Amino acid sequence: MIRFGAQMRRSDRRRKLSFGQIAWLYYFPLLFLPRLGLVGRTQFGVLELSDLLICPYLILVALQVRWRGRTLGSQLVPLMLLFFGWALVVTLLITVRYRYNDSLHLFLSLLKLVKFAVYGLAGMLTAKALRNDRVRREFIRSLALAGIVTGIGLFFVGQKSAITEETRALGYKASNAISVMAAILGSYLCGLLCRRKVESRWSRCLILIAMASLVVGSAVSEGRGGWVAGIAGVGYLCYRGGLRKQSLLIIAASPVFFLLLYTFSPGFQQRMQFTFSQVEPSSGPVDDGGRPENFAKGIEQFQSSPILGTGFFHRAGETGLYPNGSHNFFLQMFLETGTPGGLLMLAIWCRLWGLAGSVSAKRAGLDIPARAALIAAMVGGMSGEYFYGSISMFSLLAVYAACNSLPARVFAIRDKEGRRRQMVEGLPAGEALKERWALSEDRAILPEAEARIGSTL
Repeated sequence: MIRFGAQMRRSDRRRKLSFGQIAWLYYFPLLFLPRLGLVGRTQFGVLELSDLLICPYLILVALQVRWRGRTLGSQLVPLMLLFFGWALVVTLLITVRYRYNDSLHLFLSLLKLVKFAVYGLAGMLTAKALRNDRVRREFIRSLALAGIVTGIGLFFVGQKSAITEETRALGYKASNAISVMAAILGSYLCGLLCRRKVESRWSRCLILIAMASLVVGSAVSEGRGGWVAGIAGVGYLCYRGGLRKQSLLIIAASPVFFLLLYTFSPGFQQRMQFTFSQVEPSSGPVDDGGRPENFAKGIEQFQSSPILGTGFFHRAGETGLYPNGSHNFFLQMFLETGTPGGLLMLAIWCRLWGLAGSVSAKRAGLDIPARAALIAAMVGGMSGEYFYGSISMFSLLAVYAACNSLPARVFAIRDKEGRRRQMVEGLPAGEALKERWALSEDRAILPEAEARIGSTL
């Protein structure tokens, strides 16, 4: 379980999950399944299995949403709505600004924008459905199961060098993006384990299995973006963890693990040799996949429409943009939604960073795991993976769900000895202290607490 300041209340320990809570918590890992041959290419593109499963999930989680109180996630909603509104406007202008014979480009862009809204809504509702510590504790197991599903899926059907038409229909649409998603899940789960925020032995075992599955699956899938993202996320954990036993263990075990992968995984070995070999005489010692050239070209393309962009997910055609994009998510947002949309997207990510550093998140011990996952996502986005409406975007909001479900307001209380204790409104720990010490509430926010809130929220 996650401990919020003090131990969980005994009433929360004994509280049983309702059937509706069990339904959405254990339906959640199914969203991370590969396609399994059930979905494939349509006239509007290739679908993931999650595109079909997300609608029932929305219904299940919406029935368990608690709307009372203002949470940390509430501060993220205005920015997301502003971005969605601006992206909708510039997308609707496609038919006015470009001379197409049909509305196919507009329809594809609107479809992608709807998927962005659906997956974003699913992520925010997930946070609202985490009503108490008991549900948050169970949600850790759901995330671990999702990691196991993702790792196994990448291991069996994610190897790009050995892909066939049959395995393509069974696997993920884009194994590189799923590899980055694995890095996000792995960094968050590793952070929870290193911070000792999981007391249940069963949950710790699930997390260890999930981390092993994610690392092996990502290595076999040959997704270099996910490798770099995972190293960045775990590196942040080691940096913030200091010289603790868990950090030293990760540092010592990493070279051994990479050596074993290089020895026994032909796909990993081939990918590493390709990365550190000179494909052309003029290239450097490391194969960068042409990312610097794509970034420089994207800067030139941005100058043609710096305000409105080309429209959400509107590439190729008359836009002048590469069909596969700039291989940089943040630059791509500037190219497609202009300066306002790009700045709003950066503001969303900055707000996510700030929410993880809030007083509520720090007291819950979720600050470092959430930020590690965010760093992994940022590195993955800059290395070529996009967070449009997809399961990758949903995974980032899912690992932030526990943090976003925390109350946003902080106040101070006094015990009988007159000592002032900073607590978070609505947390079970505050109620437990009131009952134990017969505390009387002091509604004045502590100066240091007020300063911390102002700098983080």
